This record gives sequence, structure tokens and C-alpha cells, in this order.
Amino acid sequence: MTATYERKGPVAYITLARSDAMNAMDRRMYKAVNEAFYKLNEDKEAKVAILSSSNPDAFCAGVDIRDIHKAMTEEGLSLDDLAGQCSIFFEEPGHLYKPVIAAINGHCVGEGMVMTLFCDIRIAAYDARFCLPEARIGVPSINGTIRAVQVASHGAAMELLLTGEPRDADWARMAGFVNTVVPNDELMATAERMAKAIADNGEEAIRIMRQLGEKALEEKFADLVKHGLRLRRKMKTKDMIDRQAAFVNKNRE
Repeated sequence: MTATYERKGPVAYITLARSDAMNAMDRRMYKAVNEAFYKLNEDKEAKVAILSSSNPDAFCAGVDIRDIHKAMTEEGLSLDDLAGQCSIFFEEPGHLYKPVIAAINGHCVGEGMVMTLFCDIRIAAYDARFCLPEARIGVPSINGTIRAVQVASHGAAMELLLTGEPRDADWARMAGFVNTVVPNDELMATAERMAKAIADNGEEAIRIMRQLGEKALEEKFADLVKHGLRLRRKMKTKDMIDRQAAFVNKNRE
């Protein structure tokens, strides 16, 4: 099991559930997460969703580097091939119609943090730690770079992206990456109260305001993604593969 979907009344719960791997995103998990969000779109009774983790120590540890390294070295897949298997459909503007609240605990790394940046509201537990480490493994983040700058201040986004170093929940709140920080044992209750407040409002009004807000934020997002992909295709993959191998070998020790 890698991701689950459950609805209670008007609130849907999408849970990252590859707990033994700290919810690291391998290709199976990308597929499961997408299926959960497809269900949200199709579920007529769901008005709002909460995205959370089943692991008490991690929201998501980012992309599973072992799986990506295997795909590139043993299966011969290109970055474009992988992009088709390692993408989340709700990160594409206009593809999700309902608001999502991210309830973030523990390690929130790479793709895990990028997912939260595409949610409408982000609530962090005191122990949340945020990191965009893609530069350290030689893979430039495209969606993450664009969205981080859109959501938070340019300087804070660049600090995370260019250093690849983690930052705590208070820093993330001050930078604008999260709305609020709460004690760990209040995380889900806080998210549920906010979800109920949203669900109690006019469904059409919520849908229209969300679409307008997304359009205002992302009007040129598609063009930026195309530009980022063009730049990434020009990269030499040897450094990328070498950095991935170093990462995998280090974690084997």
C-alpha cells in the first residue's frame, strides 16, 4: 500500500502510506497518489481534501533515488521517459477542482514538499522539516522551483533550492511556505476544523474562487515548465547519475 483515499462526509482523506520508506516516491507511489486525486475529482460528495502521512516521522522523504537510479542505469529510461511516470497530475494547473489542505509532519523533502506547494493551505506540525535537495543530486527541480517562488518570497525559495539544506517549521511559516504551525498532536484536528469551515461554505463559490486564485498565480506556469524542460534536456546526465550513485552507496553504508 502506498497511498489511500477515504471520505468522511464532505471531507476526503488522502494518506501517503508507504510508511516503511518514509513515503519516498517511487513509480508505484506516483501512480497510487494520482489515483487518489482522480478519485477526489470524481467523488461528488467530497468538497475538500486533507493530504497527510501515515508515518509519524515523515510527511514524505522525496523521490526514491534508488528507483530513479535503477530506471536510468538498468532500464535505460531518459528523463523524459521518467517524467511520464514520475509526475503528479494535480501539479498541472486546472486539473484539480477541489481545495486541498496539507497536514505536514516530520521530514517534508523534495517531491513531498513540492506536493504541499500545490495544495491550497499548508499546516505544519512543530517537528516538520522542509528541504528541496534536488541540486545536491544534480537534478534541477522544475515544478518545485517555479512553485516555490510563486508561493513564498523569492529569497526564501532560492535559499531552499540553491543550498539544498533543511529548514524548520517556524522558518517555513515566516517565509510563507506554510500558513500556520501547531503542536504535533493538534495537526489533524486543526486540518479537520479548517476543512469543515471550507465544506460549510458555498460549493460553487469555493470552486470559482479556487480557479481564479490558481489562474492568478499560475498564468504562465505551462510556459515556464516547457522552458525548464528544454534546459534540462541539454544537461549532461553523467553528473546526475554519478550523484545518484553516491547517494545510493552512502545510504547502503
